[in-house]
Amino acid sequence: MGNHDRTTNLTYSHSQTLALPIDASPAQIKEAYRSLAKIWHPDRYRDSPQKQQAEEKFKQINLAYEYLKVHGGKDSVNTATSDNVTTVRRIRKTPVEFFESAVAHTLNRRYTEAIADFNQAIKLNPEYTEAFAQRATVHARLGNEDKALHDRVRAELLTERAERAARKAKLDQEVTATRDYHTKDWTNVPRKPVSTAEPLPVTVPSQNAPPHATAPSSEIYLPTAIVENTWPLLHELTTAPNSIFAIGNRGKTLANGHPNGEISLWNLHNGKCFGQLNQHQAVITAIDFTRDDNLLISADDAGCIGIWHLPTASLLRVITQPSPVTALVITPEYEILSAGKNGRIYHWQIQTGKLQFSPVHGTMPITQLALSADGQSLVSTGLDQVVKLWDRPFHSSKLQFQGLQANTPEIISQFPEGWLTVNVMGAIEQWSNQGKRLKGIHSHSQSIRTIALHPDRQVLAIAIDRQVRIWHLNEGTMIADFPALSKSIAQLGFSRDGSKLIAIDTTGIMRIWQAS
Repeated sequence: MGNHDRTTNLTYSHSQTLALPIDASPAQIKEAYRSLAKIWHPDRYRDSPQKQQAEEKFKQINLAYEYLKVHGGKDSVNTATSDNVTTVRRIRKTPVEFFESAVAHTLNRRYTEAIADFNQAIKLNPEYTEAFAQRATVHARLGNEDKALHDRVRAELLTERAERAARKAKLDQEVTATRDYHTKDWTNVPRKPVSTAEPLPVTVPSQNAPPHATAPSSEIYLPTAIVENTWPLLHELTTAPNSIFAIGNRGKTLANGHPNGEISLWNLHNGKCFGQLNQHQAVITAIDFTRDDNLLISADDAGCIGIWHLPTASLLRVITQPSPVTALVITPEYEILSAGKNGRIYHWQIQTGKLQFSPVHGTMPITQLALSADGQSLVSTGLDQVVKLWDRPFHSSKLQFQGLQANTPEIISQFPEGWLTVNVMGAIEQWSNQGKRLKGIHSHSQSIRTIALHPDRQVLAIAIDRQVRIWHLNEGTMIADFPALSKSIAQLGFSRDGSKLIAIDTTGIMRIWQAS
């Protein structure tokens, strides 16, 4: 090894000791030495083992500083001149080394140098999740909120991708194990003797069966007995009063729209807010995700519809509706169906922002929209307490519900064969896609505020003021009944994978339970 190579390696080693890049300036070397000397000076430690460790570390720091004062970063460059041609060779650093150097710069508040090293780490490894997360922190300290949000969203997406890969690997492992089990030659494997124990007793149904046991198949009578809650509480989040939420189709991201026009992005796994979207100037009235979770559609009381690209946390387009938006849904073909206070329904193309069609529901504001499971039918209702069914291309049908008591019904369209309606007087009914009544669900309550249907379409959650009751529809049994929040529940929903139940009250307190 030549003298120059030996000098270069020494420079690299001592630079690592001071957590510096190999071409650090004299000012950077001096600053790094002072910071580390304060931390590792032996006089700061009284315990003998710690003091001994500090003495060894302090010697290394002093040795590195004395060497770099003379050589600095100039020896990291190998210059050989031949016929007026100069060849420059630098030691290549790994992404991890750039990351560690960036972290050291961050601890010493050298944010510009930290950003440069984070950039290099990400350039060498575009999947470096921790580098994105740490760079977001530095951008936030520098006041670059847009860049910080971009990095946080990117880190979330990379984390989600890694988790999906881990789940897939586990599933593949289970499939392989199952296949090996079934293909194994069990001929010579000793078998366990068959037990001769008595069979378990068969439970005979009680003579005093509940009303729903003998009720006609077209009706479901839900019990009212109090059942202990077995759904553990995962997170309690604090948001703005009178806010709304939507859950991503992958069940990980929750978007929370505030009355001041802000949108918060929450990670449902850890209960942390990782981003803010600021564009609206009025109350957020509707919000939803596209099926691939790439786009977030938001709307406000001023008639503005925002189309957001979540991977980059950027606003792609703003659509202006002639009337304040009261509800919206997204079709499988990437179209937006939005409702207005003027009683009209607007049909927009997401890619172009152009208006396709605008049928009229009525003269009073529309309050609810829902798509059928196949996306070919639309249900709407308004303050006139009339429910209408629309077929492509959304011409009005004759379906109307008359005589509903009190407030406007809420509609949920999740059944393949139809949808549900419910009003505050406790009337829950299931309808076919053609508008035919299939069955009634009797909850024995006249104070229902909202309902949520589990993705498996077997479990129904009902919010009764501050209480949540959960039933298994086919079995007609109550799963849980518990006080969910201290104030009236404003919105209730299951995550798309069915693993979580989310409720938010009028004061902005949101709770997330593990669905069992």
